[in-house]
Amino acid sequence: IDFETLGVEKKAWWCNMMTSRGCPYSCNFCHNTENKIHYFSEDRIADNIDLLFSLGRKYINIVDDIFTLSTERMQRIHSALKRLGIPIENRVRFFSHINHINADSIEAMKLYQPFQVAVGVESGDDRMLELMGKHTNYKRIIERFSLLSKEIQTHVLLLIGFPGETEESLKKTLALAKLVKSWGAMCSVSLYQPIPKTVGYEMALKKGKILSSSIDNKKLSYLDRNLTADVLMDYRQRILDA
Repeated sequence: IDFETLGVEKKAWWCNMMTSRGCPYSCNFCHNTENKIHYFSEDRIADNIDLLFSLGRKYINIVDDIFTLSTERMQRIHSALKRLGIPIENRVRFFSHINHINADSIEAMKLYQPFQVAVGVESGDDRMLELMGKHTNYKRIIERFSLLSKEIQTHVLLLIGFPGETEESLKKTLALAKLVKSWGAMCSVSLYQPIPKTVGYEMALKKGKILSSSIDNKKLSYLDRNLTADVLMDYRQRILDA
Protein backbone atom coordinates (compact mmCIF):
# COMPACT_ATOMS: atom_id res chain seq x y z
CA ILE A 1 0.00 0.00 0.00
CA ASP A 2 1.90 3.03 -1.28
CA PHE A 3 0.73 5.72 1.13
CA GLU A 4 3.61 8.04 0.21
CA THR A 5 2.48 8.29 -3.42
CA LEU A 6 -1.06 8.95 -2.23
CA GLY A 7 0.22 11.81 -0.08
CA VAL A 8 -1.01 10.30 3.18
CA GLU A 9 1.08 11.27 6.18
CA LYS A 10 2.24 8.22 8.09
CA LYS A 11 1.59 9.77 11.49
CA ALA A 12 -1.83 11.26 10.68
CA TRP A 13 -4.67 10.15 12.94
CA TRP A 14 -7.21 10.62 10.16
CA CYS A 15 -7.76 8.89 6.88
CA ASN A 16 -10.46 9.36 4.24
CA MET A 17 -11.97 6.32 2.58
CA MET A 18 -14.85 5.48 0.26
CA THR A 19 -17.35 2.65 0.53
CA SER A 20 -19.23 3.59 -2.65
CA ARG A 21 -19.08 5.83 -5.70
CA GLY A 22 -21.83 7.97 -7.14
CA CYS A 23 -24.87 9.87 -5.89
CA PRO A 24 -28.54 9.55 -6.90
CA TYR A 25 -28.98 13.33 -6.73
CA SER A 26 -27.85 15.93 -9.25
CA CYS A 27 -27.32 19.08 -7.21
CA ASN A 28 -26.63 21.96 -9.55
CA PHE A 29 -23.48 23.07 -7.71
CA CYS A 30 -21.86 19.63 -7.59
CA HIS A 31 -19.12 18.24 -9.83
CA ASN A 32 -20.19 14.63 -9.23
CA THR A 33 -22.23 13.58 -12.26
CA GLU A 34 -22.06 9.84 -11.56
CA ASN A 35 -25.68 9.07 -10.72
CA LYS A 36 -25.37 5.29 -10.74
CA ILE A 37 -24.27 4.00 -7.35
CA HIS A 38 -21.38 1.53 -7.25
CA TYR A 39 -21.14 -0.17 -3.87
CA PHE A 40 -17.95 -1.77 -2.59
CA SER A 41 -18.45 -5.10 -0.83
CA GLU A 42 -18.87 -5.21 2.92
CA ASP A 43 -15.83 -7.49 3.27
CA ARG A 44 -13.65 -5.13 1.25
CA ILE A 45 -14.77 -2.18 3.38
CA ALA A 46 -14.06 -4.05 6.62
CA ASP A 47 -10.63 -5.15 5.36
CA ASN A 48 -9.73 -1.59 4.37
CA ILE A 49 -10.79 -0.19 7.74
CA ASP A 50 -8.82 -2.92 9.47
CA LEU A 51 -5.78 -2.01 7.35
CA LEU A 52 -6.05 1.68 8.17
CA PHE A 53 -6.40 1.02 11.89
CA SER A 54 -3.41 -1.35 11.78
CA LEU A 55 -1.36 1.44 10.18
CA GLY A 56 -2.08 3.67 13.14
CA ARG A 57 -5.12 5.58 11.98
CA LYS A 58 -7.46 6.34 14.85
CA TYR A 59 -10.38 7.81 12.90
CA ILE A 60 -12.01 7.17 9.53
CA ASN A 61 -13.79 9.82 7.49
CA ILE A 62 -16.13 8.03 5.05
CA VAL A 63 -16.33 10.43 2.12
CA ASP A 64 -19.19 8.80 0.19
CA ASP A 65 -21.63 11.48 -0.98
CA ILE A 66 -24.31 9.76 1.10
CA PHE A 67 -23.21 6.86 3.29
CA THR A 68 -26.74 6.46 4.67
CA LEU A 69 -28.50 5.67 1.38
CA SER A 70 -29.33 2.12 2.52
CA THR A 71 -30.16 1.22 6.11
CA GLU A 72 -29.66 -2.49 5.34
CA ARG A 73 -26.22 -1.85 3.86
CA MET A 74 -25.11 0.13 6.91
CA GLN A 75 -26.17 -2.81 9.04
CA ARG A 76 -24.28 -5.30 6.83
CA ILE A 77 -21.08 -3.25 6.95
CA HIS A 78 -21.31 -3.03 10.72
CA SER A 79 -21.86 -6.79 10.95
CA ALA A 80 -18.78 -7.40 8.78
CA LEU A 81 -16.72 -5.22 11.10
CA LYS A 82 -18.04 -7.07 14.14
CA ARG A 83 -17.18 -10.46 12.60
CA LEU A 84 -13.56 -9.33 12.30
CA GLY A 85 -13.55 -7.82 15.77
CA ILE A 86 -12.90 -4.31 14.45
CA PRO A 87 -14.05 -1.62 16.90
CA ILE A 88 -15.60 1.13 14.78
CA GLU A 89 -17.57 2.85 17.55
CA ASN A 90 -16.60 6.50 18.16
CA ARG A 91 -14.04 6.30 15.37
CA VAL A 92 -16.00 7.24 12.26
CA ARG A 93 -17.60 10.22 10.55
CA PHE A 94 -19.85 10.09 7.47
CA PHE A 95 -22.35 12.04 5.36
CA SER A 96 -26.12 11.80 5.20
CA HIS A 97 -28.88 13.57 3.27
CA ILE A 98 -32.07 15.05 4.70
CA ASN A 99 -34.17 12.75 2.51
CA HIS A 100 -32.45 9.70 4.03
CA ILE A 101 -32.90 10.59 7.68
CA ASN A 102 -35.67 8.66 9.43
CA ALA A 103 -36.14 6.48 12.51
CA ASP A 104 -34.70 3.36 10.82
CA SER A 105 -31.65 5.07 9.34
CA ILE A 106 -30.90 6.81 12.64
CA GLU A 107 -30.89 3.44 14.42
CA ALA A 108 -28.46 2.11 11.81
CA MET A 109 -26.24 5.16 12.22
CA LYS A 110 -26.20 4.66 15.98
CA LEU A 111 -24.65 1.21 15.53
CA TYR A 112 -21.41 3.02 14.63
CA GLN A 113 -21.68 5.56 17.45
CA PRO A 114 -20.25 8.12 15.00
CA PHE A 115 -18.62 11.13 16.56
CA GLN A 116 -20.23 13.17 13.80
CA VAL A 117 -22.71 12.89 10.94
CA ALA A 118 -22.50 15.67 8.37
CA VAL A 119 -25.59 16.79 6.45
CA GLY A 120 -25.47 19.04 3.39
CA VAL A 121 -28.44 21.28 4.17
CA GLU A 122 -27.09 24.22 2.08
CA SER A 123 -29.84 26.82 2.62
CA GLY A 124 -32.78 27.80 4.79
CA ASP A 125 -34.67 29.24 1.83
CA ASP A 126 -36.97 27.04 -0.27
CA ARG A 127 -36.37 29.07 -3.43
CA MET A 128 -32.60 28.61 -3.12
CA LEU A 129 -32.99 24.90 -2.40
CA GLU A 130 -34.98 24.57 -5.62
CA LEU A 131 -32.39 26.55 -7.60
CA MET A 132 -29.66 24.29 -6.22
CA GLY A 133 -31.58 21.15 -7.18
CA LYS A 134 -31.55 19.80 -3.62
CA HIS A 135 -34.89 17.93 -3.84
CA THR A 136 -35.87 18.94 -0.32
CA ASN A 137 -37.42 21.89 1.49
CA TYR A 138 -37.16 23.84 4.74
CA LYS A 139 -40.01 21.99 6.48
CA ARG A 140 -38.44 18.61 5.79
CA ILE A 141 -35.02 19.86 6.88
CA ILE A 142 -36.37 20.94 10.25
CA GLU A 143 -38.44 17.78 10.79
CA ARG A 144 -35.67 15.33 9.88
CA PHE A 145 -32.79 17.22 11.43
CA SER A 146 -34.60 17.64 14.73
CA LEU A 147 -34.83 13.82 14.91
CA LEU A 148 -31.16 13.26 14.08
CA SER A 149 -29.74 15.94 16.35
CA LYS A 150 -31.42 14.36 19.39
CA GLU A 151 -29.46 11.15 18.87
CA ILE A 152 -26.15 11.95 17.16
CA GLN A 153 -23.64 14.80 17.07
CA THR A 154 -24.33 16.56 13.78
CA HIS A 155 -22.53 18.93 11.46
CA VAL A 156 -24.64 21.09 9.15
CA LEU A 157 -23.05 22.13 5.86
CA LEU A 158 -24.35 25.38 4.38
CA LEU A 159 -23.67 26.93 0.97
CA ILE A 160 -24.19 30.62 0.28
CA GLY A 161 -23.76 32.81 -2.78
CA PHE A 162 -25.26 30.37 -5.30
CA PRO A 163 -26.79 32.07 -8.36
CA GLY A 164 -30.07 33.69 -7.36
CA GLU A 165 -29.01 34.34 -3.75
CA THR A 166 -30.46 37.48 -2.15
CA GLU A 167 -30.09 39.13 1.21
CA GLU A 168 -33.55 37.80 2.10
CA SER A 169 -32.48 34.20 1.41
CA LEU A 170 -29.27 34.79 3.39
CA LYS A 171 -31.36 35.94 6.35
CA LYS A 172 -33.31 32.67 6.24
CA THR A 173 -30.10 30.63 6.15
CA LEU A 174 -28.74 32.61 9.10
CA ALA A 175 -31.96 31.87 11.02
CA LEU A 176 -31.60 28.16 10.19
CA ALA A 177 -28.00 28.17 11.42
CA LYS A 178 -29.08 29.72 14.73
CA LEU A 179 -31.81 27.10 15.13
CA VAL A 180 -29.66 24.02 14.47
CA LYS A 181 -26.89 25.37 16.67
CA SER A 182 -29.43 25.73 19.48
CA TRP A 183 -29.97 21.97 19.05
CA GLY A 184 -26.24 21.36 19.55
CA ALA A 185 -25.15 21.05 15.92
CA MET A 186 -21.91 22.33 14.47
CA CYS A 187 -22.22 24.57 11.43
CA SER A 188 -19.89 25.37 8.55
CA VAL A 189 -20.58 27.64 5.60
CA SER A 190 -19.02 27.55 2.15
CA LEU A 191 -18.99 30.18 -0.55
CA TYR A 192 -20.28 28.89 -3.86
CA GLN A 193 -17.52 27.91 -6.29
CA PRO A 194 -18.59 27.71 -9.98
CA ILE A 195 -17.45 24.43 -11.49
CA PRO A 196 -17.33 24.28 -15.32
CA LYS A 197 -19.74 21.86 -17.02
CA THR A 198 -22.23 22.03 -14.15
CA VAL A 199 -25.71 23.55 -14.23
CA GLY A 200 -24.65 26.02 -11.56
CA TYR A 201 -21.80 27.28 -13.71
CA GLU A 202 -24.15 28.14 -16.56
CA MET A 203 -26.49 29.83 -14.09
CA ALA A 204 -23.56 31.83 -12.71
CA LEU A 205 -22.66 33.11 -16.17
CA LYS A 206 -26.20 34.47 -16.57
CA LYS A 207 -26.92 35.77 -13.07
CA GLY A 208 -23.69 37.41 -11.95
CA LYS A 209 -19.93 37.53 -12.33
CA ILE A 210 -17.40 34.73 -11.99
CA LEU A 211 -14.40 36.33 -10.30
CA SER A 212 -11.93 33.47 -10.35
CA SER A 213 -11.50 29.72 -10.70
CA SER A 214 -11.05 28.17 -7.28
CA ILE A 215 -11.83 25.15 -5.16
CA ASP A 216 -11.31 27.10 -1.93
CA ASN A 217 -14.77 27.40 -0.39
CA LYS A 218 -13.62 30.32 1.77
CA LYS A 219 -12.70 32.36 -1.30
CA LEU A 220 -15.13 34.65 -3.08
CA SER A 221 -15.13 33.27 -6.63
CA TYR A 222 -18.61 34.26 -7.79
CA LEU A 223 -20.83 37.24 -7.01
CA ASP A 224 -24.52 37.35 -7.86
CA ARG A 225 -25.89 40.60 -9.20
CA ASN A 226 -28.31 40.70 -6.25
CA LEU A 227 -25.48 41.04 -3.72
CA THR A 228 -22.32 42.92 -2.91
CA ALA A 229 -19.14 41.21 -1.75
CA ASP A 230 -19.40 42.96 1.62
CA VAL A 231 -22.94 41.69 2.23
CA LEU A 232 -22.10 38.11 1.26
CA MET A 233 -18.94 37.96 3.37
CA ASP A 234 -20.74 39.62 6.29
CA TYR A 235 -23.44 36.93 6.26
CA ARG A 236 -20.83 34.20 6.07
CA GLN A 237 -19.24 35.53 9.25
CA ARG A 238 -22.59 36.02 10.95
CA ILE A 239 -23.55 32.43 10.22
CA LEU A 240 -20.24 31.17 11.61
CA ASP A 241 -20.68 33.32 14.73
CA ALA A 242 -24.38 32.50 15.23
